[in-house]
Amino acid sequence: MKLNKDKLEMIRLKKLSHKIEYGLTASSEDFGDTILLRITDVNENGTLNEGLRFATVDEKIFSKYELKTDDVLIARSGATAGKAYIHKSNGKFIFASYMLRIGLKKEILNPDFFFSFLNSPNYLSQLSGIKVGSAQPNVNTVNLATLQIPLPPLAEQKQIINHAVSTSAGSLSPRTKWKDLAELEVSIPDLTTQGKILDVFTQLQTTLQQLKQQRITLQHFKQKLLNEILG
Repeated sequence: MKLNKDKLEMIRLKKLSHKIEYGLTASSEDFGDTILLRITDVNENGTLNEGLRFATVDEKIFSKYELKTDDVLIARSGATAGKAYIHKSNGKFIFASYMLRIGLKKEILNPDFFFSFLNSPNYLSQLSGIKVGSAQPNVNTVNLATLQIPLPPLAEQKQIINHAVSTSAGSLSPRTKWKDLAELEVSIPDLTTQGKILDVFTQLQTTLQQLKQQRITLQHFKQKLLNEILG
């Protein structure tokens, strides 16, 4: 079966998410055990900059704003309003107030597929229509919920992502074009095979998260050593 974008059902984000929520207003600190993720920490390609900062919060606040694997954030204000990030890092993370978290219904919308959509011309075109304000453009929860997402079946979403990754030279922000997808033959494996595939991807994701956490730990250790040397 070949994909046809004109025949895909367009569903508003409101129906594909449990909630869209604002982040925490808090002061950032040089050291700590909880990373406070801010707009400026995210690159244009959706990866994290170095020099992450921290926040001191109690368990109640942490549980409310904790970032979990595959959480999707969108910058809500300023020149980068609409910029997207998908969380893949281990460690204790919370997100700051100028970010919006989208709680996806993962049983019908694959987070990686959604993140890929957030890097598409379709999204950018819709984004220009939902931003409000001129001097300081911003996106709010109400307007964001009106986004229309092209929604193939879940198994096809995963195949599209695999295709995008394979044609993006391993990019962390894979993109693909509909003219390429038009020739993509989509097959849906049986449930047993789907389960085996999911197990493999889960193991790979765990390994990737461990490597990212090691990188963050080394960065913190390096900074601690520099601080001790420099006094």
